[in-house]
Amino acid sequence: MSSGDVNEIRARRGSALEIDDLSFDGDTSSQQSRRFSAESNLSARLSRHSDDLEVDDLEIDESLSAESDGMADLEELADSLDASADGIQLGEERRLDAEALDNDRKAAEHAAAQAAKRAAEAKAAANPAATVPEAAAEQARPDAAEAASYRWGGQRARPRRGIEGAPKRGETYLKPPGSCKTKWPKLGISVEVECCEDCSIYILDVCEQVQIAECRNCRVVVGPCVGSAFVLDSARERPQPSHKCYTSTWAVPYTMQHARPV
Repeated sequence: MSSGDVNEIRARRGSALEIDDLSFDGDTSSQQSRRFSAESNLSARLSRHSDDLEVDDLEIDESLSAESDGMADLEELADSLDASADGIQLGEERRLDAEALDNDRKAAEHAAAQAAKRAAEAKAAANPAATVPEAAAEQARPDAAEAASYRWGGQRARPRRGIEGAPKRGETYLKPPGSCKTKWPKLGISVEVECCEDCSIYILDVCEQVQIAECRNCRVVVGPCVGSAFVLDSARERPQPSHKCYTSTWAVPYTMQHARPV
């Protein structure tokens, strides 16, 4: 082999080595670029993950804060419920105390009523002659029609009001025995009669007071009075004779009677 061949072989080997070096350098740079891109992707992913983690941390903090606020509200609600329960218990205790006092008062009133009833029964048994209990006699009252019957008469004239007098004429008014104070011994029964002409008036029971007013030519019979009997503005007119003669004028005197029933 000649020296020229050797040099040619060396030149070929050198160019091949250069090509290998170039290809190796190209492979290395591509690998470095891929590694860089991979590292960049990894960094980006790590950054995104870290951002997500920060967001999750914030959400967790917010949820914890909301839970703590909710716990505080629950504690306040529990405190208010405890206070309400205490108030309800106190009110219930007061109500029970009031009911106990009311029951004691009712029991005392019932005992007093029973004692009074027993005393009244004992009194009635000791005095069997009493036909009407005193309590019933005190509570008894005449009705409206009977109370109105103790006033009788016509319409009195009232010129200022333009009312003309309208007396009763030719009628009879009778209060029989047992219709006034004998029937109502605990009441002050008074009888009033006014504005009558030519009437008959008979008050035949015990009365507290009797008043006869503005009666003309009437027959009046009055029984015993606890108080007074008044005859006011009343007279008996004697008819004038048809022939002329001397007549004296006279009038029925006013009478006031104070008598106690026998």
